[in-house]
Amino acid sequence: MKTELRPPPPQTPDERFGQLEANVAALFRLQDSLSAEVHALTDSLRQYGEKTSEALRVQAEKTGDQIRHLTQLATDAKAPKETNWIGLGGVLLSLVSVLALVGGLVLWPLAKELDELKADYREHAHLTLHPVGATKVDAIEKAFDVRARELETRLRDFAQTDVKAAEQLALLQRALVVLEEQAKRKP
Repeated sequence: MKTELRPPPPQTPDERFGQLEANVAALFRLQDSLSAEVHALTDSLRQYGEKTSEALRVQAEKTGDQIRHLTQLATDAKAPKETNWIGLGGVLLSLVSVLALVGGLVLWPLAKELDELKADYREHAHLTLHPVGATKVDAIEKAFDVRARELETRLRDFAQTDVKAAEQLALLQRALVVLEEQAKRKP
């Protein structure tokens, strides 16, 4: 069975204005949700940073102890025959391994996250919009533009008659600007 796309039934300006208000409210809810998620992510990163900085502090103390030990060994060495080359080599080897461990602890999670984000971006870049979906998006954008122009005209006329309406006009114009910016960001 083939379905035919039909335009929605004509609506009154008040009905379309009500839909616009609902859309504006939904966008504000989405903005609040995104703000909460960004706040949660920021807290998580801060906590991760605190844990990582504590681990780095402990490793730095161990490294400092090993360097002091190495310095002591170097100053105690009086002649090549009396120097404990095996102990000195062990300290140097442990110092290199500690530095590699600290570097790995710091850089590995960042590199892993960066690789995952790159992979997600590559997958997302290859997605295409279905032709029916593209047609619907175009129709919605056109209807939005028409309705926005109607509202701007209606609000301009209304603002000329009442001072209090001018304040409401400013609020509605800000909402329209936000809607237009968000509509432009969508592909």
